[in-house]
Formats: sequence, C-alpha cells, structure tokens
Amino acid sequence: MNIQAFKRWQWIVIGVVAGAVLAGAKMLATSDQMVGGQGFLDQAHFESGLNQVDFEGRPVITDIVIRPRAHIDLVRFKHYDPVIQHSATYLYAARRPYVRLGALAPPKPDYGVADYLTEVGKRNPKISFSNAWWEKPWVMTSIYALVGAVLVGGVWPYLLRLLVGAGLGRPEPEYDLSRFKGEPEAEKKSSELSDEERKHLEELEAEMMAGLAGKK
Repeated sequence: MNIQAFKRWQWIVIGVVAGAVLAGAKMLATSDQMVGGQGFLDQAHFESGLNQVDFEGRPVITDIVIRPRAHIDLVRFKHYDPVIQHSATYLYAARRPYVRLGALAPPKPDYGVADYLTEVGKRNPKISFSNAWWEKPWVMTSIYALVGAVLVGGVWPYLLRLLVGAGLGRPEPEYDLSRFKGEPEAEKKSSELSDEERKHLEELEAEMMAGLAGKK
C-alpha cells in the first residue's frame, strides 16, 4: 500500500487511535504499579501530619497532589521533618470512599480524600492540595488522542512530503530494455561438404590406403 495515497483525515484517524492505545497502555501500567511498601505512609501518619507544623508555624505536609486510580486515590506529598530539617516525598493510598480515623463510615457514599482535605483546609487555610485531573482515564485518553491527531494527522504528512521531495520512497524508473540491442547473430557456416570437397577427401583416403598397403 502506498502511504502517499493516504488522505489527511485518514492520518488523523490513525493518530487518534494510536494516542488512545498509548493512553490505555500507560493507565494499565500505572494500575499494575504496586501500592504500599517503601515510600508509602499509612493513614495515621498522613492525618496526624496534616495537624503538625514546623517551628515557624508552617505545615509539615505540603505540595499535596491527588492522583486518581482504579479503586483508590494516590496522594503524593512532601513531608518536612523539623528536627532533622529534611524534606522527603511520600505517597499515601487513600481508599475510596474515604473513612477518617475514628469514624465508622464515610459521611456520604462518594466521600473521598479530596473532601477530607477540603474540610482540613477550612480549619487550617495553610493546607492546600491539587487534583491531577489530567490523569483521569477519560481526560488522559482525550489528551493522548488529541496529541496523536496533531502529530500524525498534521506534522507527519508534512514531513512525509519533505521526505518524498528529497527522493525517499520514489519508485525506481523502469528501464527501456529495447535500448540494449543484442549482438547480430553470426552467420552459421554450413557443416555439409560440397561435391568437390568430398571427392578430394576420397582421393586423400585412397592415397593413404595405398601408402599403407605398400608398406606391408
């Protein structure tokens, strides 16, 4: 199939499909990532850290970002230890719906860690967070599909024209074999003897036989 025959809308469709596939692969890889272990803090350390401040009255937990996952909300944040004066990045896997420590059930069925942080922020305005909305499945798929449409449907056809203009992908010219004429056939010499040659050959034969008989 000649890719030069593809129309722009066909390239756009290919880009959208490729982008959606890449988004799905990334989401699948993220969902398979192990939750817990090194780098993760439990709920007790997370909630207690939200109520702690350093020697200057600043929260020890900052830069909170909530990343949605299939069944949990992955909370990424920085925790500052005022004693050793060191800051490190940690993760916390908040189950959905979110149940605060000491509570038996969530306030509402769709209560999440974002709702909990909103309530904490009302008590302490220095606590803030952001949602990684771009990592939601439908948003990520849309972004990747759009980028794929722009790259494959817009940039690639332009690059393809440049490459073809430089000679890449051009069909090789067909050679005119009629230009190559063969050598004229040499005239075939007849292998048959003429009467004169045959007579002369018989005479030589007779002389040879006579010579052989004389030697006996």
